[in-house]
Amino acid sequence: PTKVQCGGLDPVQLGATRWLDGVIVGGVYAAVSPLAREDAPRDKRGLYGSLLNIGYPAALGFITIITIIILRFFPGGGISSPYVVWGWRVPFVIGFVLSGILFLYYLRSVPESELWTKMPKVKNPLRTLCSGRNLRSLSTAFIVGSGAWFTLDGTIGVFSSHFKKLGTDISVINSVVLLAAAIGIFAFPFIGIAGQRYGRREVFLVLGAVNLVIAPAAFALAISNSASPAIGPWSATTGIVCALLVWGLS
Repeated sequence: PTKVQCGGLDPVQLGATRWLDGVIVGGVYAAVSPLAREDAPRDKRGLYGSLLNIGYPAALGFITIITIIILRFFPGGGISSPYVVWGWRVPFVIGFVLSGILFLYYLRSVPESELWTKMPKVKNPLRTLCSGRNLRSLSTAFIVGSGAWFTLDGTIGVFSSHFKKLGTDISVINSVVLLAAAIGIFAFPFIGIAGQRYGRREVFLVLGAVNLVIAPAAFALAISNSASPAIGPWSATTGIVCALLVWGLS
């Protein structure tokens, strides 16, 4: 239902569905990434992890292409436009179908982790996770992961809406996201190899510095030149790529 139909419940619905989506994504990533590295050769775990993470920019690019196609047939605009009323739901339906197919394949074809099956089981896993050395490791992972998510949400998450308000055409916005996703797909394996060779901590520090210095400067340049057909889009692309690169490490 729309905001007109449900009133104040609209933000509650959005918050609840986003929270549920976050729980699901966190569970999938936390399980699949270690499983992929477990089966990978020891000297190629960084590369295999980055290939797994290519799924994000690939999905971002795929959704952008789907959105471009939908907007050609069902234009957006006011609150009663075809895209706003129901067209935006099409990518979710496609994602639901693809996820269902992948779930069935995973359920039937991917075996359980050998390391996990051989490990001694504890009575209270949550208490074990939140105590002693495990708690310190969890805290570090939470801080790093939250920083990566905030960086991503601060770029891709607000890019479209903010630049629409600046008067940037939707076709330019979609092209920027699509180009950034393509660059991310190409760059992720190199980020994974660098993490394997030089250490993930060192590469994280370098990418953190990139997001502290280059990304803000790129977005500042893009905002101040939003009307430029060259400087604005290319600067925005640079900022988004800086945020994406962090996810090349697994």
